[in-house]
Amino acid sequence: MQRNYLSYVWWFLEPVFLITAFYLVFEVMLRRGGDGFIYDLLVGVIVWSWFGSTVTQASTSILRATNLIQLIDVDKRLFPLVDVFVLSIKQLFVLILLSLFVVFSHGIDWSWMWLPYLFLVQFLLIASLSILVAAAVPFIPDLHIIIALMIRFLMFCSGVFFTADSISAEHRELFLMNPVANLIEQYRVVMLRMETPDLTALSIIAALSILLFIGVSQFMHQHSKAYPRLTMQ
Repeated sequence: MQRNYLSYVWWFLEPVFLITAFYLVFEVMLRRGGDGFIYDLLVGVIVWSWFGSTVTQASTSILRATNLIQLIDVDKRLFPLVDVFVLSIKQLFVLILLSLFVVFSHGIDWSWMWLPYLFLVQFLLIASLSILVAAAVPFIPDLHIIIALMIRFLMFCSGVFFTADSISAEHRELFLMNPVANLIEQYRVVMLRMETPDLTALSIIAALSILLFIGVSQFMHQHSKAYPRLTMQ
């Protein structure tokens, strides 16, 4: 029971540690934060934590279910999707706390009506990438190490501790082609600037995520019989 309590507390401690570290480095030490940096940082870390932790954990979900896979023929998508749903529920509580904090500091506006859509688009992106990495890792087990490194690298390229406005105009469009960076920016637009998000960009991310999910689902179905053998290696 004590382990469960610590798990619940860690939902909130992990983003708090990241926020504190980035704030000390960029605002206190380097003095490059600027006005409202703590709020931009807060949104960036919360959104990123959901994405990074879920995709990383889901990458090994099929390998962790080796014993069950050996016993019964079950839809392999189930394992990464369980991780996605569980971590999404945890993230929802963290997002609610973030929202309350922003409301006390910035107030609330009609633009917040877009938050459920943002949450849905991010969920679709995470779900599609989670089953992609989960499907690939059993074929190349060491791939989960590379995925973890790529997730860390992506964090520094997704605007967690800087905004799109701080990037030169010639590179901004390329930066926003990163779906995670775009989502972080849209959350900031809605929650901090009280404006309507880029619905075109969000719709593209959602559509591509759905197409990826369908494509990977077909691949996993075609190779379903191979997974019990792969997980025995």
